[in-house]
Amino acid sequence: MLRTQVSDLSAWPHAGICLIQGRFRERPQVIYGTGFLVSPTHIATAAHLFTINLDGPGGHAVAPDLVDVILGQGFFDDATHLSWTFDFASPQVTVHPDWAGGDQAHDIARIVLPSAQPRALPLAPSPAALAVGGALTLSGYPIDAEPFGAWEGTGALRDLASPVFHHAIDTGAGDSGAPVRVQIGGQWTVIGAHLGEAGLDDAGQPLRRALAMTQPLIDWLTT
Repeated sequence: MLRTQVSDLSAWPHAGICLIQGRFRERPQVIYGTGFLVSPTHIATAAHLFTINLDGPGGHAVAPDLVDVILGQGFFDDATHLSWTFDFASPQVTVHPDWAGGDQAHDIARIVLPSAQPRALPLAPSPAALAVGGALTLSGYPIDAEPFGAWEGTGALRDLASPVFHHAIDTGAGDSGAPVRVQIGGQWTVIGAHLGEAGLDDAGQPLRRALAMTQPLIDWLTT
């Protein structure tokens, strides 16, 4: 992978990015993903993390029983104030009401934390400074990277489509839900949530898709 391991998860913006784990009470499988603070009390991540086919092709897709959130430095310190476990059926974990599986335009979920964090990542629905070919950055928890932890990569914005746009950042399984961000006015600003691979472009180069932070989506995530 064309990524760099993040060594300091206490520094911004990595302190606002979290590991998401979906677990089952009676099965060994674990779902790995990434999330990020969209407000001091709200985490955003990809909705498809909460649906997994446990029995292979043609099997029954189910949601996890438990959802772990490990924020920033909590990954190293095992700090209780930076890690939480939620029952997936609790009101603290909500997938977008229009998500119906496979619907990329609503592939988003929010998790409400029990205590407020000092700050959150700024969100921008359509920053004027954004241009096709511009550099984007993504930090997530890819399970195919060694050692396991937070890794960061950069790549070009491939189009300005909405609500799902494409980028060229190298990613892996476990990066779903990671914030796709850009520098605006000297600060990191999130423009989308990474969703996964999107095939190849006309030149045979890999494309990845992300859900744009539209204003209606921002309003839902932070409510």
